[in-house]
Amino acid sequence: MRVIFIEKKQIMSNILFITNSLNKGGASKRVLLMQKIIGLDRFHIFSTILSKELKDRVVNHNYLKLGLFSFISNLKKLSHFINENDIDIIATNSRKYYFLCYLIGFLKSQVTYKSIVQIVYRNVFPFQKKVQGSEILSVSDAVSNYLINDVGITKNKISLIKNTVVPIKNVNKTGHNDIYSKIGVSKGSIVFTCIARYDPVKGHDLLLDCFANVVDENKNLYLVLMGYGELKVDLIKKIKCLNIQDNVVMLPSDFSINEVLSITDISILLSKREGLSTFILESMSLGLPIIASNIPGNDELVNNNENGYLVDFNIDEVSNKIILLSNKQYLRDNMGEASKLRYNEEFSFETYQNKIKKFFK
Repeated sequence: MRVIFIEKKQIMSNILFITNSLNKGGASKRVLLMQKIIGLDRFHIFSTILSKELKDRVVNHNYLKLGLFSFISNLKKLSHFINENDIDIIATNSRKYYFLCYLIGFLKSQVTYKSIVQIVYRNVFPFQKKVQGSEILSVSDAVSNYLINDVGITKNKISLIKNTVVPIKNVNKTGHNDIYSKIGVSKGSIVFTCIARYDPVKGHDLLLDCFANVVDENKNLYLVLMGYGELKVDLIKKIKCLNIQDNVVMLPSDFSINEVLSITDISILLSKREGLSTFILESMSLGLPIIASNIPGNDELVNNNENGYLVDFNIDEVSNKIILLSNKQYLRDNMGEASKLRYNEEFSFETYQNKIKKFFK
């Protein structure tokens, strides 16, 4: 008798992912990276806002209504979509939609609800523990500790999958001298870069104060800021007030990150809260030294005195590290090499990809 073995194919899930907005920020990059890993045909995205620079890049996108009275209409729309597209998993990375996803998971027993938590929130909602879903993806040890200690989630409900980025390819400075003039900095200068939304939590005020503290003694230093947000006008006013406009460049959020980081000597981020910074990861993948605030999340990326410096919210301390890295080429080189090595060993895209597939299976 002839026996034929038929290989059983793995049944892949169809995912409906809800997010508040899709833009050029780190959270949105992670959503689009997940979609790329899972597959464009199986990862459907709903959001209330889609920035204009992403409209041609986002596949399988649908809009949710915005406003106080949109809950019922959004619930109906999502329920219909789930039925029509054989959705197995519904997921969100936005606290705004926790209850909506929880309710859909309750009403539709065939749908598994999972949540992604990527930042340590300042305030804990009273019902947050109840509406987190059957499984929670945490992006860092900092977020996991927050979920366990502040929200009250049991450890066995949390899957830790540390963030990653697709490695940015090096751009040869010698062959791209026009990038310096395009951005507006002098070739041969020392360039500090901060890529973050213009929000009080990102610490731009302290960064500008520290830079003003050192630039008078070294006009060869430049600070490049890139982002978006409500504080942009206030930051422009502060730059002028500090009289550092000749050495600070503010770029639009749709400027090429590759080009910005290709002329960057040191990356700096003085945020007050983080999950696991996309900007720092991108900098590490390129082999850049980092100055970062000494907070949970940042301390998982930066080993103090190894691939950069962890600093307190103190003008003198931050200023001293800026001066030190500006003056010591060998320090920048050694710390940059350590950054790249740390990225390759602990935050590789391949490891992240396998874990994400397992989480959404």
